[in-house]
Amino acid sequence: MTLATVPTTNLRIVVSVSLAVLYVLGVLTLLACGVTLPVEIVGGLGAFLLAMMGLDVAQFTVKRRTFQAPPPPSGS
Repeated sequence: MTLATVPTTNLRIVVSVSLAVLYVLGVLTLLACGVTLPVEIVGGLGAFLLAMMGLDVAQFTVKRRTFQAPPPPSGS
């Protein structure tokens, strides 16, 4: 699979979910260790991830709504 053939919408969704998992695990690890971060940082990162995931879902939805199946090959 080359970069030209990668399904970018699906890749963005996988990246967003992976970042969200890392974010949650990181915050939980810091809380378990007793480290507190400012609410602005934690909230800002969370809001960024939610916005990124929302854009990914919107892009996926629009692509599926506007998709037109290619015509069947004509038999000769």
